[in-house]
Amino acid sequence: MTFRHKLPMLALVRRLLPLAAIPLLLSACAPISPDFTESGTVPAMEEEAQTGTLPVLSIDIGAEGISVSEGVVAGPNAVMLTNSLGTTDEEGSLILPEVGRIVAPLDDEAITGLIAMAEENPVPALEAFSLYGYADGGENLVWDLLPGDYFTFVLGEDTFERFTVAEGEGATAPVADVIVELLDFSFTMPESIDSGMQTWEIVNNGEQWHEIAFMQLAEGMGVDDVMAFFESEEAEGPPPFNEFKHVAPFSEGNRQWVDLDFAPGNWLVICFLPDITSDFSPHFVHGMVRNLTVN
Repeated sequence: MTFRHKLPMLALVRRLLPLAAIPLLLSACAPISPDFTESGTVPAMEEEAQTGTLPVLSIDIGAEGISVSEGVVAGPNAVMLTNSLGTTDEEGSLILPEVGRIVAPLDDEAITGLIAMAEENPVPALEAFSLYGYADGGENLVWDLLPGDYFTFVLGEDTFERFTVAEGEGATAPVADVIVELLDFSFTMPESIDSGMQTWEIVNNGEQWHEIAFMQLAEGMGVDDVMAFFESEEAEGPPPFNEFKHVAPFSEGNRQWVDLDFAPGNWLVICFLPDITSDFSPHFVHGMVRNLTVN
């Protein structure tokens, strides 16, 4: 299933977010999986692992649990998230492992408890884990891993696997065509870019988690039309945008690169995440929304 096919479900969740932020938070922010091969591998990630010169962080959901590649070193790493079981969620999307860096001393029992609690109240988990997210609609994902203790898990299950990212010189970072800085609450980025595939560097320099979603606006549509669509309980007709790309939530201080292909047109850039430091209102309410012209 492609991301486009899941827009009605996503829209419903986003509309409800300001009204019921805690219970819906993780379902709203869970990455929606791209199409996958029979082996359960995301094609773009598979390509990077085969052709890239960067070290590869490989994480797979298998019959014996979650496995992680050995010898992970800090710095830029090509990311390969797979599910060799091919298991899917209720929407038919491939279930992929989640990844977080542990930022507070936690034993296995504490981690299990935070994962179990997260569906009802994710705030304690967000304080204990530094999230890494991937991009729907992108290729060649690279994470800039910090040294430390990590864990990977499947949302809604109590299975997880610890791993360590060792100190090291690190590989050379990808050369970015476009650089985006996520702040509280704004995007620092170009006002216009060229169309086609380009390497994006996205860094969260805010003080809480952020995401970045891109919508290619339909003819005659603008910011007000998109806001009305997501705020409406029963929006009728097609959405006011044609394409949707999404870089899943990741925590403050983290950086990633991804190749994104943009068609010409007017695009909206937005962060839907709730402000966990105050009233849980979406970040775009505080100004984290802007236009992007693709030539």
